[in-house]
Amino acid sequence: MGGKALLAQNLMESAWQKTAASGDVHMPWSWMDAHPVARLSIAGDDRSHIVLNTDSGQALAFGPAIIQGTEDTDMLAIAAHRNTQFQYLEQVKLGDIIRLERPEGEVLEYRVSYMNILDSRVQGISIADSAETPSRLALVTCYPFDAISFNGPMRYVVYAKRIETLGDS
Repeated sequence: MGGKALLAQNLMESAWQKTAASGDVHMPWSWMDAHPVARLSIAGDDRSHIVLNTDSGQALAFGPAIIQGTEDTDMLAIAAHRNTQFQYLEQVKLGDIIRLERPEGEVLEYRVSYMNILDSRVQGISIADSAETPSRLALVTCYPFDAISFNGPMRYVVYAKRIETLGDS
């Protein structure tokens, strides 16, 4: 990881820590167009990623981001680049547990239930309307993982269903 990328990750981590401690929005740097809203991890993997609130081009350059329009639906969709934060998605298996930590400390757990390859020119991610806490999660990245060119139309999507815990109502 280069110097600028490392600095950006450190600034995003700092903004996440401040957001989690105060509950207020903290920007990673003054000109950034996104802010941290969650931490994403997969059980058994030491990596975790700060999730940003919007999937603008600038935000996606620095980390996973919520796909606009999915934040208040039954399926929260998070996108990231296949050659950086989501390069490990091709190793995710059915039954794996994905954790999404919110700033207030709540941890939502999801079990991987399905993987799919979509052509973004003709298919989209199925999103059902609901104002409730998302019960499904989709992690989206470009496909194939070893493609030479970027911005192709194919997408790899990992779908997961929320695991209800004792504290859920």
